[in-house]
Amino acid sequence: MKKATTVDVAEYHDEDQRQVMEQIVKDGVCPFCSSHLTKYHREPVLWENDDWLVTKNDYPYEGTSHHLLIICKYHVTKLSKLDPNAWIAFGEASNWIIKHHKIKGGSLLMRFGDIRFNGSSVRHLHAHIIVGQAKSKKTESLKVKVGNKKRG
Repeated sequence: MKKATTVDVAEYHDEDQRQVMEQIVKDGVCPFCSSHLTKYHREPVLWENDDWLVTKNDYPYEGTSHHLLIICKYHVTKLSKLDPNAWIAFGEASNWIIKHHKIKGGSLLMRFGDIRFNGSSVRHLHAHIIVGQAKSKKTESLKVKVGNKKRG
């Protein structure tokens, strides 16, 4: 059986990201594991606790005013594998982001499990804090992939 890759190159957002993802596949590593993060991720770690770290997304979704990642510090893909205390630590990370960036409202997106079903580009548990613009006549909805649907 073929070993699962840690990234889905088809989910790239721009050419630079595609090239980085192809290198990750060649290297056969997880780009979000602590020992590899600085090699593949340009943004610095802004905050961390025992279970999570916070960083800006290298490839923010178009139209966001803030797009941050909360990345689990140990390699896990399933919610069921998280230590119960990690949820408390996740709340601390989320609250730090909201307070530090003075976020009035946003979205929290966490994909989990098999990336063939969830639209994620990286097979390592992480969450997105996504903040768009205030709704007005000059704005439109942000588009974020959260999975796949049958065509037709």
